[in-house]
Amino acid sequence: SARDLRRARRAREYIEARISQAIALSDIAREAGMSVSTLQRAFKAVTGTTVVEYLRRRKLEVARAALLHDGASIAEAAYLAGYTNPSNFTTAFKRAFGTPPSQLRG
Repeated sequence: SARDLRRARRAREYIEARISQAIALSDIAREAGMSVSTLQRAFKAVTGTTVVEYLRRRKLEVARAALLHDGASIAEAAYLAGYTNPSNFTTAFKRAFGTPPSQLRG
């Protein structure tokens, strides 16, 4: 519905404005004016992906940009993406982009 579209868009804007922070689903839902379960359903219907998948992908994209353009280390990029373990970050990065982050650093 148009209402779900507006709310999902508001949720996405909230996420983008805080992409470098830890974001709770409950905070996103509150900002979008709906329950967590309604947020999850509406977001998936509008974007084709879950809120968690969207967050993970966007954080990995931020980390990828830091590796490519800012000369960030893998540990720094992992931190930007919200990973405490660089090994877990490397696995997620390779799954998302098809190449390990070490190949982006030259």
